Amino acid sequence: MSAPHAVRLSIGGMSCAGCVASVENALRAVPGVSAATVNLGERTAQAPRPICGRRTRHGRDVPLH
Repeated sequence: MSAPHAVRLSIGGMSCAGCVASVENALRAVPGVSAATVNLGERTAQAPRPICGRRTRHGRDVPLH
């Protein structure tokens, strides 16, 4: 996902594919977010702007890059 209104987020605390799935699901649960892409190796995610300044239900902060 590299839409012009997407943001790249730093996601800490991920260590496995299960973490990636949890973060993707948490991001998609945010109103206005229909898609999210998480990269375990880079520990980042990309999502549309509505996610800015929010915290996932798992308590992970989603600061902007």
